[in-house]
Amino acid sequence: MIREYPVFVPSGEERIAAVIAVPAGTPRGLVLLLPGGGGATRSQRYGMYTKVARGLAERGIASARMEWRGIGESTGLARYSFKALPVEDSTTVARFALRATGATLFGMAGNCGGARTALTVLPGMPEARAAVLMMLKPRSITRSQKPPVKRMKRWVKRIPWAGTLIRQAYWALRGWRKGTPVYDGLRVLNGMSDLLLLEAGTVKVGKLPRLVANLQTKNGQHRLELRTMPGGASRSFQSLERQQFVIESVVEWFDQLFPVMQDIPAHERSRPSNGQPVPPRKTVLASEAEPTATG
Repeated sequence: MIREYPVFVPSGEERIAAVIAVPAGTPRGLVLLLPGGGGATRSQRYGMYTKVARGLAERGIASARMEWRGIGESTGLARYSFKALPVEDSTTVARFALRATGATLFGMAGNCGGARTALTVLPGMPEARAAVLMMLKPRSITRSQKPPVKRMKRWVKRIPWAGTLIRQAYWALRGWRKGTPVYDGLRVLNGMSDLLLLEAGTVKVGKLPRLVANLQTKNGQHRLELRTMPGGASRSFQSLERQQFVIESVVEWFDQLFPVMQDIPAHERSRPSNGQPVPPRKTVLASEAEPTATG
């Protein structure tokens, strides 16, 4: 039986809303599910993360799907920027969920800003085993709101063939520099965790395929894969085919990489939390000292 516990986790002066899903029995590991930074709630667009969480639980893996600060039920001021990623909040929720479930292995799945957050969080998590990074889009940056820039973009879009050439030239000249933070993050994680990258067929992927091919020769026994999602260049999840592809890919990845319980050494198996069990469907406030929700 799958159990789900809504929680509010203290992070600084704010409270981060999350739902922890736990399987029947001892969890094989825990996956933190991070939506993108465009205002999506913890379930991600079209409830994809809810379906992922339940798919993971059916395979014995716990999960925590959280909301960015100021989004959904999380308190605080929302900030939509790659320069304000929820690294500290994500780490805090991950630590709480690991204690609450007793899991000893950790993974992350994130979309867009959530994927970039994972690049920073994972190196600081000794329990990390694997990750799924969706639409990293190395060339993407926070869009300028300056009137001259917006006018220039509108002008370029009015000239179909010329606009395409101009955009290609722009990214050829500046794309690598803009993608550098993402490429550097992948280099750090390479060889530390098993990574699955899911990308749309868009120019903002940049030189990611070439980088992945290069890193695959240097990552030891770890897996590193880049898969193109169905749906063409679209950066949304409106396509039912793409939704299903993502759900199945994420669940399969962690199911393959988290060992089954009999393969985990006894001293590394999940330990019971010091907190008290939480009745199903009851929202709780996470204590800053000890977890109050356990699986």
